[in-house]
Amino acid sequence: MENMTFDKIVKTTACDCFQETFEDYETHFALKINKSNLRDVDFKTYWEKGRTDYQNCKEACSLQSQSISIVKTQNDVEKTLNIYKSLFPISPKYKPYCAILTFKEKSGKIKLTPSKNNPLHCDFYKSDNFTKELVEVVDTIALENV
Repeated sequence: MENMTFDKIVKTTACDCFQETFEDYETHFALKINKSNLRDVDFKTYWEKGRTDYQNCKEACSLQSQSISIVKTQNDVEKTLNIYKSLFPISPKYKPYCAILTFKEKSGKIKLTPSKNNPLHCDFYKSDNFTKELVEVVDTIALENV
């Protein structure tokens, strides 16, 4: 069986972004998305969008990963929805959603990266073969209804 590779990340920085990462194919995670359906662009990292300047390895690794939140309970989901709602104010032209999802095998690795603003925050590092088909959407919640 083929191993997951992360050359797209490893070859762009000297930083080791994979310390304390793990694979998890059962736990639910939350991801802020801009439409009611999951799209490839929802997993585009800041690095892939051209933000490649960084001061330290923590920042470099953050730019190379996708921000998600670990949501093991309904309370975690509600906390995350409120965090997202405060970070991404809703306007008539901007009505974001929150996808509750699980990752499938070979999708990537996760690192717990809690912050003051979001104690449930994680970094998700996509494998080289990642596609949105390696994600199972369990639920989609409109933030304007929270």
